[in-house]
Order: sequence, then C-alpha cells, then structure tokens
Amino acid sequence: MKKTKTYEQEILEWRWRQLYLRRKYNNTPAGFKSEEQERLARSLWEQDVQRFREGQIYRILSRYQPSGEIFVGRKDDLERIHAALEKKAGPVVLYGMGGIGKSALARAYVRQHMEDYDHILFLSFSSTMQSLLVDDFSVRISNLQYSADEYGNQKKYFQIKCRILRQIAKKERILIVIDDCNIKGDKHMQDVFSLPCDFLVTTRRNPILWGDYPGIEVSRLQTEEEWRTFTDAYRTKELSPEEMERIAQYRDMVQGHTLMMQQRIHNPEKEFKGFEDFKRGIFQRFPLKKEEKQAMTYLSIMPVQGIPRTMFQTITGIGDEVIEQLKNDMFIQTGWDENWKDSMLSLHPIIAEAARLVFKPSCLNCGKLLIGLYNYLRGKLTDGRDTWGRTHAENQRLEPYIYAVIRAFPEPAPWLCEAFDELYTFYWIQEYFEEAKSYEEKLYRAVCEYYGESHPMTAWIALRVAAVYYNSLDFQEARAWYQKGLTMMQRCPASVPLRSLYLGQAYHKAARLYRYDKDYSNGLQMARRAVASIEQAIEDARKHKEDTDRFERSLTHCLLEEGKNLFSSGELPEAEAVYREIQKKMPDSYKKDFYPNEFQCFYIDILMAKKDYSQAEPLAKECVERAVRFRGESFKDTLSCRELLADVYIKLGKVDKAMEEYHILLGWLQKKYPRQREWIERICRKIIQGEF
Repeated sequence: MKKTKTYEQEILEWRWRQLYLRRKYNNTPAGFKSEEQERLARSLWEQDVQRFREGQIYRILSRYQPSGEIFVGRKDDLERIHAALEKKAGPVVLYGMGGIGKSALARAYVRQHMEDYDHILFLSFSSTMQSLLVDDFSVRISNLQYSADEYGNQKKYFQIKCRILRQIAKKERILIVIDDCNIKGDKHMQDVFSLPCDFLVTTRRNPILWGDYPGIEVSRLQTEEEWRTFTDAYRTKELSPEEMERIAQYRDMVQGHTLMMQQRIHNPEKEFKGFEDFKRGIFQRFPLKKEEKQAMTYLSIMPVQGIPRTMFQTITGIGDEVIEQLKNDMFIQTGWDENWKDSMLSLHPIIAEAARLVFKPSCLNCGKLLIGLYNYLRGKLTDGRDTWGRTHAENQRLEPYIYAVIRAFPEPAPWLCEAFDELYTFYWIQEYFEEAKSYEEKLYRAVCEYYGESHPMTAWIALRVAAVYYNSLDFQEARAWYQKGLTMMQRCPASVPLRSLYLGQAYHKAARLYRYDKDYSNGLQMARRAVASIEQAIEDARKHKEDTDRFERSLTHCLLEEGKNLFSSGELPEAEAVYREIQKKMPDSYKKDFYPNEFQCFYIDILMAKKDYSQAEPLAKECVERAVRFRGESFKDTLSCRELLADVYIKLGKVDKAMEEYHILLGWLQKKYPRQREWIERICRKIIQGEF
C-alpha cells in the first residue's frame, strides 16, 4: 500500500527540487547568484528537514514523581507484584476494599522500582479506558495532541495514540499504574492492556470480572511486628499503655482497616473527621442496582461474623447473581463456617457502617427481611419446625441474628407486629425475659396507638405481653395482661377477621388462671368457651378454603385446658376422655419435636392418679429429656417435667433418684426464679419428706 505523504513532506520535496534547479541554472535570473547564497539556502532547508524529523518522533513527556510518604510492611505483597510483572502475563491487579492500602502499595512499588523504567505513568481512572488514554494532560506525548479538526472524534484519536504508545514501548520500558479502576468491564480494556507496557492496576472489584489477569488481594496487615512498626510510624507522641490498649481494641473493631487505624493512631482521642465523607464515598463510584442496594441494606444490620448464605437468601429472596456481583465488587466477604456447613456472608465493619449511613435501614425498606425472618422462625421457609420445635442449641445459633435485627429496629412498626412479636417470643423462649418484657410492652403501645384499643390485633398483643410474664413466672402481671386482652377482645365486633381465634386464645388463658386459683368451675366454663370459639374459627377458615393447621393447634391446647380443669376437680374419667379426644384431633405437625411434652405430662398425671407408676416412669423420663433438648436446663417447662419425674420416682420407691431430680430443680429455682417462693417451698417440703 502506497504511503500517503503529508503536506509538509511534499513542501520539503518541492523545495529540494527547487534547490537542485537553482544550482543547475546558476546563469539564469532564478539561479543562485553566489556560493554563499546556495549554502545559506541549503542550510535553511536542512534545518526545516530536521524540524520535520523531530516532529515525527514521539516521546512520552508525562512522568510520575512520587512524593515521600510513610509506608510500612507488605514486603510479601511487593515481592508478589514484582514477580507477577516479570512474567509479562498482563496487568497485575491489586484489589480490596476502599481505604485498605491498595494505592499506597502501588506507590510504594513505584518508589522501589523507579530506576527499572524509562517512563512511569500514574493515572487516576475516571470513566472509561478511552477517556483515560486520550487525556493529553495525563498521557502527554510529544508531537501529539487531540484536535477535532484533525482526528474527527476521540475514538480515532484513541486508536492512533495506542499505536504510538505501542511504538514507544517497543523501544523503552514503560510502567503504567491505573489507580481506582472500579469498573465491571470496558470494551477498550483489552486494547489498553495489550500494549507492551507493564500495568499495575488498583480496584475495589474482583479482577475475575475482567478476564484472566493476575490478582493480588490487599488485606489488613497480618503480623504484630507490622502493626508495631505501623503504630510507631504514625504516632505523633508517646502512647500510654491505656492508649495502646484502646488502639488495639479499635483495631479489632475495624478489622485492621488501614486508613481508620492511621487516623486513630495519629490522634487516639478523636474520631476520623472525614469519616462520614469517606463512608459515603465508598458507594459513589459503584452504580448499584436496586436489589444490590437492598442486599447491602440487609447485610449492614447483621452481626459482624456474618450470616449463613442459605439462611440469608431464604429469608430475603436475594438471588445468586446479586451475591456474586457484590462479592466481585469487594463489598461482601465470604468464608466457610463448619458449624453451619455453609458459606457466611458478611460486611467489613467500615462498609457496614457506610451502608447504614447511605441506605438507612428502616422498617419500611427492610419489611421483606422482617417478614422473611418471621416466616423462617415459624418454619414456613424451612423444614416446618418453628421456634418451639427447634432444639435449644439450634435456637442458640439463631440468637445473634435475632438480636441484631431487634437492635437495628428499636422502635417496632405496628403494621409488622406479628413479625416483631415472633422476634420477642424467641427472646423469652431463650429465657431473655426482661428484654422480652420491655420489647413486647413497647410493641403493645405502638400497636395500641396505631390500631386503637378496639382492635383484635391490639388485644392479641396484650395476650402476648401476658405470655412473656407468664413464662417468666410473674403470674400477677400475667393475670392483669390476660384480663386486659380478654376484655379488649370481647369488645371487638364479631365481623372482625380472626376474632374467633383470638377470642378463643383469650378464653384459654382465662381458664388457666381460674385453674391456678382452684376455681375449676369457672375454669371449665372458660375452657369450653375457648373450644367453641376455636371450632368456629376452624369452620370459618374451611369456608374460605384457608389452612386450618394453626387453628387446630390452638384447639388442642384449649381441649387440654378443659381436661386439666376436669382432672383438678376430680373428674378423672372425663379428663381421660378429653385426652383421648385430643389425640384424635392433634395435627401431625404437633406429634413431633417439643410439642407432645405438655400433653404427655397431662397423661402422666392421669396415670399417676390411676396409680400406674410403671407406665408413667418412661414417659416422664422422655419428657425431661425432650424439655432439656428443646428448651434447655432452666426453662420452666423443663423444671415442671423434673418435678413430675421426681414425683413418679417417689411413688416407685426410688427415693435417691427422686432426691437427685428435686435438688437439680431446687438449684435452678433458687438461681433463676428466686421469687417463686411457693414452688421453692413445695420442693423443699418434698425433699424433707423424702429424706425422712
């Protein structure tokens, strides 16, 4: 292909031919009049040729001059960078979260290897690879400058500049550092990275997004020696042992985040002034999609150790694609947890704090999380087992997540009252009674203000407050709240949905209180009202083709209360008949896990009354074992089962075994429920009678 000459080349050639003709025809008016005139004309022409030739030579004029800065540690990382660049396998990518020290590491490498290169460019990425390279201020090349008149558009100029850089790089060794390159990809990335230069890139994204490029993850300083050197480098005064201890605690809190540690060591008494701007800036360069923002909002309130991936996705509905993208963006950290047998999703504390600042978690934007957690605890999203149906150890594993969510939303939203009640119920099931009382009463006030007193939801929450007090063995307060809930429920219009269910539950609690007062007649009356109300709720649900499992569970408890009142009033055959009816009506979901315990204890009472102690013994043992497994050693249900087993042992003449159970029971009562004097005194009397 014929090479096109430039206008300047043609002028020079024309002038050369003119010199030749003037010399040839010296004897004409156009010829040279003297040798001196010829030498001068030739000299001027040669100067123009030299200028033209120099104008065709491209040299990189930009040169990075690193400033002095403190840098300690990371010797292994510097060696890994050098080894990777020596392999000439493409760009070496330093990736990690914002503020961890990627750019500082890149600058340290440049300072260490300044003499190895003819040219070093340190470029701050803005939007695209094309705009990065065509910027003549950052990438300045002699005899080359963008002009719309000459090149038309930046695309053409980019191609020409790449070609010229390639020519220069064949003769000279060039290192190009591209800092803060936080993009998912770029159509010109391969064009740039294919230049015969060394590339060192820093990014907050995982380089797996860009292709098969060597990636070096930059994380916290690892050794205590590095931290000591780091502390000595940034401190401005001698630090006292107390200040050093506070700095060590702060280091744990921010997981060794380099920028935060630098600021704290520089002034141990003050928070980083630019922290809010820094936190907001973490997300500015990442155009997160709506679901990605939602995932970050949810994860920002989770405990620092993270949440199992399967559990998180089950609760929130967040898809794999979103999780993987956030992992590649270096927002989400992952790690395997042997206890959960699952990958754990977590946020670095700095990123979590930034997400809370930017996305502002609330009951409104986290409603799906709260409802999902409610359904998870109810067993609707798992194997069907709810909080009562999980073992004590299984519930303990869930405690950090329940606590984290409750802490994130100290003011419960009344329109999510069922979800919040489930969280608070979990608390008292795990024996955090004082906290559960406070939270449940706060929920009652919010619901009462939102719905008013003449609403079944308000009445139902009053019953839930009563349940907390009842299970913490504060029967006096429980009685007041049960009465309040019943009165409110009776005032609700009959047309209100679920009124029959909630009214039946209120009658059931009233029946239990009458039985405790030994008023078995009123207790039986209330229990039968409860049964009638729940049966009406079941009938209504079937008419609307709704699931009746929830109602059938309540019915079995109401029947149980009826049977207990009959038993306590001495009507043993009638009580046993009710027990047989319960066995027929009990849904299959109630015949496993912890649920059979209360019904089995009632049957043991019947067997004891019939003096069938040998049949009662294995059933009582089973109840204790099941209670310990599902509710722990000190829950009231476990203690009631222990007393029942000890009573069976006494009847069988196994006094030593009975004393062992009584003493275990007494120890827990004195430790956990010291105000239960009547129960404590009863156990003491049984111990004395057994010993003598």
